[in-house]
Amino acid sequence: MILAGDVGGTKCNLALFSEKRGTLTPVFKQRFASKEFAQFERIVKEFSRQAAEPLGKERIVAAGFGIAGPVINGTVRATNLPWIVDTNSLIKELNVPHVVLLNDLGATGHSIEHLPPEDFCVLNPGKPEPGGTRALLAAGTGLGQSFLVWDGGRYRVVPSEGGHSDFAPHTEQQIELLRFMRRRYPQVSLGTHSLRPRLPHHS
Repeated sequence: MILAGDVGGTKCNLALFSEKRGTLTPVFKQRFASKEFAQFERIVKEFSRQAAEPLGKERIVAAGFGIAGPVINGTVRATNLPWIVDTNSLIKELNVPHVVLLNDLGATGHSIEHLPPEDFCVLNPGKPEPGGTRALLAAGTGLGQSFLVWDGGRYRVVPSEGGHSDFAPHTEQQIELLRFMRRRYPQVSLGTHSLRPRLPHHS
């Protein structure tokens, strides 16, 4: 069995997959509200408890987690949560020899080539450019970003924390929005993180 997780500031989606001939089949999945847990390890522990029955006598042989934040030497300081997620701690908690941490948008970038056509929705038809650089955006608690660069043989995924760069207004309305946000928060970034529900409403 393989354990995979998408770890974000609002929710964590964890799932067990069986692997056969290179094909992954979901066996059990669960969603957790991130802010209800003081540490990610506690979510993993709760998931393991719930997954005991579907797992049966099989064992988890590897685990991978895409986490919102930069991964440095196997450790992530979560961007929108007071969590530090560490590979070694997860190895001990899961009793699994192989655990990989990836930036969440980096993980998404690696998945694109494996998605079936029905998982895509074309917003604006265009002409594909073979070997062209690809941009990947994900609007969630923050604004996740990554890009994919062709190296002559395959696409290389480059995670980015560009969504956390400062908001730079260009119009009078945007300047007004920046002033509004600055009165309430020390930093106003492009992603605005969990600030979106508190934005002023304009009809």
